[in-house]
Amino acid sequence: MHGSRLGRPGWMLRRQLLVSALKRFLGGELFLVGIMVLAELFSSMWKLLAMEAALGDILRWVGAGIPARALDVLPVALLFGVTLSLAELHADGEFLAICSSGIRLQSLSTPLIIFSIALGGFILVSGNGFLASVGRERDRLYASMTGQKSQSRQASNISILARSGTILYRAGYYDPKEERLADVDLVRREAGKGPLVRILAKSARWDGSRWEFRDARIYTRLPGGSWAEERKDLYADPILDE
Repeated sequence: MHGSRLGRPGWMLRRQLLVSALKRFLGGELFLVGIMVLAELFSSMWKLLAMEAALGDILRWVGAGIPARALDVLPVALLFGVTLSLAELHADGEFLAICSSGIRLQSLSTPLIIFSIALGGFILVSGNGFLASVGRERDRLYASMTGQKSQSRQASNISILARSGTILYRAGYYDPKEERLADVDLVRREAGKGPLVRILAKSARWDGSRWEFRDARIYTRLPGGSWAEERKDLYADPILDE
């Protein structure tokens, strides 16, 4: 019965809601990105002017920060667009009329759910690769303009889950400028079967595509459940590319 009531009117309502939410989503995205970029620029402007940084370098530094800021505010902007669109339908009385016609909210919001899932996948993929390289270049540019260390400070006691949670990186220290980890403890596991490999290393260095572990102890679980230990001066695995 619901299927017969939907038909073309239901399709048009879903499209109307999606278009309305996307317009507000894009507007919120531009507004939030602009606020974050300006706030960062104003907080650093005195330092850049004091070091007599060139206008072209400042503009490049600001532009290089836009992709990361845009990615940060995507979920908030989407929430803003969806909430405002549904609130407008409710305020105009259209939402009550839609529900009274037999069209369920789940059916009405299907395009938004699909778009949200696609956006989540985009955020997950974009966190690596391009954004990471842009961030490093931005840090180098900031360091050259101010004569100080990059804004990406060294971090200690960090833990990162990668590849859908099947790989856990733990490090006592991370230096983004040198692209180096220290006191590394890495666990590779399989869903529902526990850990498969554990790597302990004094340090690891990024070679451009993966981590190279120095003075590594590698523990591998055997089919019978026991563990085998192996020591290597230098160890690398293409899958360890976070």
